[in-house]
Amino acid sequence: MIQLEAVDVQEDEENQTGPPAHANNPNHAWRGVAPAAIKDKKNPTLELVAGQEHTIKWTNKDGDPHNFVIEDANGKKLLKSKVRPKKGATQTVTFTATEEMAEYYCQPHKHDMRGTIKARAASASFSVSDLNPTKLTVEQGDSLDVSATITNTGGIEGTQEITLVIDGETVASQDLTLAADDSTTVTFKGIDTSGLDPGEYTHTVATEDNEASGTLIVEENIPWNRDLDVSRNPKKATNWDNYNVSTVLARGDIESQYDLQDGEEGEWMQMAVDPQDRIWVITRGAPFVSEGDGYAEVAWVDPNSGEHQLALEIPVSFHGGHFAEPHYAGESSAARELGGQGIAIDPNFEENGYVYIMYHPSSENLEEVDNPYHDEIFYANTLVSRFEMADDGTLDPDSEKVVFKVPEQYNTCCHHGCYITFGENREFYISTGDNSNNVGHPTHDWPPDDTVNGLPGATVDTYMGDERQGIVGGRPGPVADAQRSSGNTADKRGKVHRIILNEDGSYDIPNGNLKEIWEAETGESYSDEEFLPEIYVMGMRNPFTISVDEHTGHLWTAHYGNDAGGHSVLGMPGFGSYHLWSEPGNTGYPWFRAYYPYRDYDFETDEVGQPFWPDNLRNNSVNNTGITDIPNVTPALFWHPQSFENLANATEVHPWLDQPRPGENTYPEFEPGGSADVGVVYRYSEDYGQGALDPFFDGKTFIMRPSNSDVTRYVTLNDDGSLEMNEFLPNDDTISGAYDMKVLSDGRLIIMGMYSGIHVVEYQSSGGDSPPGEDDPSGEAIEPGTTIELNGLISGWEGNAPDGISGQTNPTLTLQEGGEYTVTWTNGDGSPHDFALQDADDNNIKKTDIVSEEGATVSLTFTASTEMVEYVCTVHPGTMAGTIDVI
Repeated sequence: MIQLEAVDVQEDEENQTGPPAHANNPNHAWRGVAPAAIKDKKNPTLELVAGQEHTIKWTNKDGDPHNFVIEDANGKKLLKSKVRPKKGATQTVTFTATEEMAEYYCQPHKHDMRGTIKARAASASFSVSDLNPTKLTVEQGDSLDVSATITNTGGIEGTQEITLVIDGETVASQDLTLAADDSTTVTFKGIDTSGLDPGEYTHTVATEDNEASGTLIVEENIPWNRDLDVSRNPKKATNWDNYNVSTVLARGDIESQYDLQDGEEGEWMQMAVDPQDRIWVITRGAPFVSEGDGYAEVAWVDPNSGEHQLALEIPVSFHGGHFAEPHYAGESSAARELGGQGIAIDPNFEENGYVYIMYHPSSENLEEVDNPYHDEIFYANTLVSRFEMADDGTLDPDSEKVVFKVPEQYNTCCHHGCYITFGENREFYISTGDNSNNVGHPTHDWPPDDTVNGLPGATVDTYMGDERQGIVGGRPGPVADAQRSSGNTADKRGKVHRIILNEDGSYDIPNGNLKEIWEAETGESYSDEEFLPEIYVMGMRNPFTISVDEHTGHLWTAHYGNDAGGHSVLGMPGFGSYHLWSEPGNTGYPWFRAYYPYRDYDFETDEVGQPFWPDNLRNNSVNNTGITDIPNVTPALFWHPQSFENLANATEVHPWLDQPRPGENTYPEFEPGGSADVGVVYRYSEDYGQGALDPFFDGKTFIMRPSNSDVTRYVTLNDDGSLEMNEFLPNDDTISGAYDMKVLSDGRLIIMGMYSGIHVVEYQSSGGDSPPGEDDPSGEAIEPGTTIELNGLISGWEGNAPDGISGQTNPTLTLQEGGEYTVTWTNGDGSPHDFALQDADDNNIKKTDIVSEEGATVSLTFTASTEMVEYVCTVHPGTMAGTIDVI
């Protein structure tokens, strides 16, 4: 709306914008009121849009007769209003502008009150809003989707080119037609970033009239498997007789060789290695279930000299009972698994001597904090503190500086995580557990019966989402709701945090943490209080060990499973699970485990609800203090259940478990159980010395199962996306309960056993080629013309015929030079396999196609020659390889 006033000039202030040149020296004038462009101007020029409706509202300010007239350039009247002579009278004139409109005036004072009209042709005007994402981090080569809202604020329908520009270069465009005042969302999908070098860019969605910009960070895409210019020898590397395992510090050595303040060293929790190859260890300070306060020990050992040192005894609490009283009075066990927890060495240790310790402070030093859940929950900070090494090899207790705090409840057990480690560029990772425990089934006493109203008695072990309030089963109800911790973006528990830890003890938030990525994906903006910017991974139950790959910077997490031993109407049994993170995410606990969702359950009414959906997950718990629409779930890379028997038929019992996810992989070579720990990703270096693992292990990830099977495995990630798992040191009886792992600067592997201590694994590269039991060829050649029958499995080639190789894994094939043979092999497991004859340089002499169909049979006929030394599956050469002996 245009607003004018009819005024007496003598009563008005002088105005620099005058009437048209042909007007007389005015005694009266129109004075502009609105819009701002014409305010206080005398006989202002009116800017109109042809074809668009305009409204003029004017007020008689001097009591003389006035009206409003529009004429064209020839003086022809196009619009005329009635005269209003009364002071204070107003008049509204509405009309559609045309290009012929030239002037406006008051007819009684047409020489004084006269102004120019400029009516331009109508045009569309496209504005840009709601750019999504405004900030995004991608790996080089990833595809990028960018969207924005485009609105036509012009007066007529129009068509414009909408462009996506990255650092000044148009990378995509599309034409858009919009009616006046209409808007739509324009999306540019699948934008290739392979041509962008790593770095920070500005991405812009632009129209011809307007634009909106954001920040795009491109990170280097580093292939997992490296093309090393060294030879690999899988035969020697998997001959376990070629390894020596020695103990450099045994469980009990700290207690027996040092005068400890409380006389007890307790369980060993985590290792770290400094630049001098000293291996540091922190103990809990007491067994798993202990009461009161005591001391956690920090010690180091030099694996080369055997020298060791008790570096620090730090006061810790072992149990929450003396904090939580009087609420328990023996009704249930209070918090345990407390004490010393994690240890890490500063990347600049040689300059600053900093060692980081994660622990639960003693009663005297415990910092109690308020909690948002229940007045009777005792809530205090678990600390990550920095200590400085003194000249005598100890840590100075007075040098402590707290760098990170995690508030936890002390009323009941369990799950603290508490693994700490550095990644690249001083990125510091801190794992935390859900800090939850059930308070018992609502309809009967604990321990539960087998079934209650058709539900398992162990419902509380399946879905940790109990929202009952008050004291339940002797415990405050909220401690049984992991939605308040693992699933809560405002809570530090049940997470892996990633910060940039500065040498002064402060920390910064790196680019690409979960809050930033989720905001970019949703277009929402959250406060740091409702979505903690430190979070990298959420939805964890108990990430007891984590590991950062030094080559790619990717994070491995191992996630201890919930205790449900079988499936129920609420879902699957518990799982131990493993994730590999190249970007932040959510594992989904307590609503989701491994690959499967659980169903909602009301612990007050026993009502069973719908399955949780991994891509539209909402935290509606009464105990949630963070955002409601939480990040989508990332299924585990692999997992193992508490029971394979229950896993096998679960989808038949519960069809709803069939989720829209990529094809399921299970690994029957795993033993059942919930414990899951991840060791190192081994990365070979030509600078490594004697005792280093063979380059065959480059890129292989080690995993451990201390509480269920005590088996260490290495995982091979193949370029085609398939996985292989094989046992490592299967015949070793030195290491007991392996659950932490590091690598020395010379490439030797260090394994810590929960029950045995710290061990150095040395590989003897001069050892034999073949694994035990496979280095004795029969000496007698298979008769030419024979069909050799093999069964192809990831674990190895199984010999079927002739009798001389039947029942053997990767049997030696002794052939007669010049003889013709046929190998017929069967795909025994549905994984991709082929069969290749290779020479001493691993070149294929003859091979079959890759076949993935289980039961498929393929034959290869060939003439034996002395250049043939090995047969392999080229997809799984680490495990499916056997010797050819041509005589």
